[in-house]
Amino acid sequence: MVSSEWAAMAKLVAQIYARHDAEPFREPVDWKSLALFDYPQIIKKPMDLAQVKRNIENGKYPTIHDAAEDVRLIWKNCMQYNADGSDFYVLAQQFSKRFEDKFAKLLKDQNHAAGGGGGGGGGNGKDITGGPPPIAPGGGCCDAAARVCSSINRASTLP
Repeated sequence: MVSSEWAAMAKLVAQIYARHDAEPFREPVDWKSLALFDYPQIIKKPMDLAQVKRNIENGKYPTIHDAAEDVRLIWKNCMQYNADGSDFYVLAQQFSKRFEDKFAKLLKDQNHAAGGGGGGGGGNGKDITGGPPPIAPGGGCCDAAARVCSSINRASTLP
């Protein structure tokens, strides 16, 4: 039987996954077909929402805090690879904020002490499906043209 905390965590990840603007984070970045040959040198531990969902379903995480760390890794990887201020960077920041708010609420609802990583803000009661306007179609982190543009943005910020 699945505990209520794991059911809540699975629901939270599923809500994020279901958002149409979460498309860039659903599957692993296909860096070979996108010719992002620097991706494996920059991102040492790739992570995506589908992997987190599978790991939760298969009981791979010892605690919900471990699952939360992998969700945080998704946003961290995106912000590390993409230029600060780029559409992808901003999108990852927005998802990170919403996730931390909802995870803090989940912990409060489950009577957990906050901990196990990045903490987060207080739960504000907003549904994870709310939020900023979506990025235009084709504007995801996995879109080849957008990634090339992002790589150019990153390169242009170098000294």
